[in-house]
Amino acid sequence: MKVSILSWEKFNWRPFGSIGSSMIRAKWLAEKWPEAKEWEHGDTFDAIILQKVYWDDMVKDFDGVKILDMCDPDWMKSGQTNCNLVEISEHIDAITCSTDALTNVIKNFVKIPVITVPDRINLDYFTVKKEHKDKANSVVWFGYYHKARMVLNQVMSSLHKHNLGLYVVSNGQFIPDNDYGVEVSNIAWEPNNAFMDIQSGDFVINPGSPLGEPRFKSNNKTLIAWALGMPVADTAEDMERFIDPKERQKEADLRRKEVEDDWDISLSIKQYQDLINEIKKGK
Repeated sequence: MKVSILSWEKFNWRPFGSIGSSMIRAKWLAEKWPEAKEWEHGDTFDAIILQKVYWDDMVKDFDGVKILDMCDPDWMKSGQTNCNLVEISEHIDAITCSTDALTNVIKNFVKIPVITVPDRINLDYFTVKKEHKDKANSVVWFGYYHKARMVLNQVMSSLHKHNLGLYVVSNGQFIPDNDYGVEVSNIAWEPNNAFMDIQSGDFVINPGSPLGEPRFKSNNKTLIAWALGMPVADTAEDMERFIDPKERQKEADLRRKEVEDDWDISLSIKQYQDLINEIKKGK
């Protein structure tokens, strides 16, 4: 069974490593799945996974197993995508989603199987773990720059209170409305260096939007941080606790083990293998 995985990044000719969801839900999957590879023009295959790709001609003409993988509510983005869930569901065999919230909504629109395949980690990229020996003096935030202003301005006063600097690893610069005297260092996201850059600080902060967390948000940023040996502070209480290096190391060890046990990409591969086998039986 040859499986082709076509990512949004490749389909839309985006720079390699620039789209986080394509890295996590396509590239990492293909790298650890012996029967799978990333899509290449002219390849032959028995099954295809389309990661956020709504390719009408492909799903109508290909006779093999067809799975649409979704990690965003693309049908709600008018003008940005041709995602018509009802129509495309008539030409594919199943839909996989990154969160239960997304799965539960999509089930209301289609008659084919919809299952959750969470974001998971290829631990081959996480062999160097941060060690925590000193009192914290800086934190890290990483992600797309348009989200940085939304969430980081609200934590600047807390960083000042704890005498913590801020590293921002992103595809654009964050300039705070008021820095409160906090030293802000912007680091350009580079695929080959990003994970090492995330380890520049002592722990990761992951503040929610003041307007509320997006409904379908995945925990992939938290998992990446944990795999790197970086504790994640979601609250002010977390931030205060992680000043202490012993607390950070205890949290880092606990969460790294959780990633290894519960969030390894091999679990996603098993889910896809089982799903493909079920689809083949039905065909």
